[in-house]
Amino acid sequence: MAFNDELDASTYRVDWVRQLLTLFADRDEKVVSSAWSALDALVKSMDKEDLEELVVPLRRSIESTLSPGSEVPGFCRPKGIQPIVPILLAGLLSGTQEQKEQASYGIGDLVQRTSEAAIKPYIIQLTGPLIRVISSGTVAAQIKSAM
Repeated sequence: MAFNDELDASTYRVDWVRQLLTLFADRDEKVVSSAWSALDALVKSMDKEDLEELVVPLRRSIESTLSPGSEVPGFCRPKGIQPIVPILLAGLLSGTQEQKEQASYGIGDLVQRTSEAAIKPYIIQLTGPLIRVISSGTVAAQIKSAM
């Protein structure tokens, strides 16, 4: 009997994003740190074109992680949102209409759950593409309302 020693890990990316983001809200700093490292490694291992598939599950995970106005420990640490930003930007700049809309909402959800000090280094990186998308003449109404 032969075993396939190759495993297509891409099948589990969405599950990993969901689970790891949930752990960003854990009270134990070791858990948060491990989840952050794992998400960062996952995002860095992916091609930019593949990040778009994570936009909708990422946004839903952010939305369900604590309530708006509550700071998520994993987001508020130094470089806390670094692994999340590339996914949102991929959806915003090259995703489908739904991915652009969800990325826009995701940015808003992220801002509501991140401390001012932690989000400040990413403001230009996030707002520049939002302005670029909104100023293009082909933006759907639901994307404009999400922004």
